[in-house]
Amino acid sequence: MAKGIQNETEGKTAEAQADYKKAVEYGNTVIDGSVYSLMNERFGVRKNENPVFYYNTKKQLSYEDVIGVTNGNVFWDLFQEGNVNYQDGNKECIWALQIDYNAYKAEDKKSRLPYAGFYGPVFRDGANNKHIGGMLEDVGGRGVSFLMPTMYTRDVIYEGKWEQDMRNSEAVFRRKFVGNIESSPYYGKVVPWSEMYANENSKSLTYPISCKISTDKFTGLEDGENRSNLFRDEYIIRLPETILLRAEAKMRMGDKSGAAADINLLRDRAQCDYRVVASDVNVDLILDERARELVYEEWRWNTLLRMGGTVATDRIKKHAYWPEAKATLNFDFNLWPIPQTVIDTNKDVVIEQNSGWENR
Repeated sequence: MAKGIQNETEGKTAEAQADYKKAVEYGNTVIDGSVYSLMNERFGVRKNENPVFYYNTKKQLSYEDVIGVTNGNVFWDLFQEGNVNYQDGNKECIWALQIDYNAYKAEDKKSRLPYAGFYGPVFRDGANNKHIGGMLEDVGGRGVSFLMPTMYTRDVIYEGKWEQDMRNSEAVFRRKFVGNIESSPYYGKVVPWSEMYANENSKSLTYPISCKISTDKFTGLEDGENRSNLFRDEYIIRLPETILLRAEAKMRMGDKSGAAADINLLRDRAQCDYRVVASDVNVDLILDERARELVYEEWRWNTLLRMGGTVATDRIKKHAYWPEAKATLNFDFNLWPIPQTVIDTNKDVVIEQNSGWENR
């Protein structure tokens, strides 16, 4: 795909179309002619369970006591410990990184996913939050918010269709949090986002929690673990990414109906009651669907750069959370600079710096 986009950028239209056609053929092999398929029914070690949370009060009341049952679903199943590998019955896992808690304990403590810590919101010190505190499962664990989702990722892509997408369900992208600070008027009640977004500091530290970065059943607590890490295997390639790549290739070939059909494979699985038609299909729609399906899985900046043209910088300027990112992004690019040390030490052939990075 990237090769086709680069050829198209360089005006090599025939070569680009051949590249896109090859991408579709490779996608067909994986999607239609192999052992992989989307999981459309609940499966795995927790297929008969719902997520269970407790909010941090003296009574340790169940989350269900306040908001009712949060229903599990097949998308939630995809990210449960013991469910990731193809051998676990997960037919959309193409390649997974193996994480093992026993190896973590016995060896160098590197076999872990530090997502709950790195990516998790902070409902405690520094968040200026007067209603919620602590580090239990109900707030996603011991988050420090080194990286946070933009407002685009957490809200914009679901506007107008909050209850119409499994990927935005309470089990998958949890938005309801119960007040657990006794002095709060929301003690024992769901705290509205208008309160949690009371100022920019709290807005940058508190946000919905994806089941991809946290869990209601942390492994290792009995051994002193502190709700910072997950010990499930991690997807390197999951079938929906291949489906979205095929949709993109079809779009770039002019087959918008075929692209729409591919995107609707994912929307059908997500039980959306909004579907894509050919006239909807463009780069922005592809990127929006990637955000819904692959948030926390893909390297988004790499995807934006791959799109060519000014897509990456245009969208950063539009959707970046902090104004500094918009203010300092003062020229368009989709290739990184070649390190000057590489240019200087290549004695036999002159390496030209990528366009736009000269003298920077």
